[in-house]
Amino acid sequence: MVHDFVSKVDGFRTDIRDFLISPTRWRTTKVKTPLSWTSVKFEEAGRALVPAERGVYAFTVSHANDHFPPNHYVMYIGITGAKKPDRTLNKRFYDYMQEKKNNKRPAVCYMLNKYEDDLYFNYCPIAANIDLEQLELELNDAIIPPVVVKDFTAEIRQIVKAFRS
Repeated sequence: MVHDFVSKVDGFRTDIRDFLISPTRWRTTKVKTPLSWTSVKFEEAGRALVPAERGVYAFTVSHANDHFPPNHYVMYIGITGAKKPDRTLNKRFYDYMQEKKNNKRPAVCYMLNKYEDDLYFNYCPIAANIDLEQLELELNDAIIPPVVVKDFTAEIRQIVKAFRS
């Protein structure tokens, strides 16, 4: 009986993720670019809906049903097209579909496979005159998604390393 309890607790531990929930950080974020997000389920059919434009994207784990209110967990925020104009949101979506099959970035590979039934690719095309790298830092600093490792400002990166170690 005790062994069964230990197994159940261990089973729950595999689903624990650390999230920073800081309304103060959200309210004081320095994101100056207005963003209009679109969300598609992260599956092969979703790729056709993602534009061939530069922009910012976020992976969220979302689950909707009749029993709970809507909920979304931002797991990762990234950009595409900052240095290479041919790197579009659509191509980045495809890259992640391929990344599900390899282990080059273990935390990302784990996210893509662990939550595949509830994973969404959220994106926002961004005009060429907007600094995508700065936008990415601003968004990551505000939310501190659990799968992002280094795309923070130096100050926040140091704090994240301290509390994730």
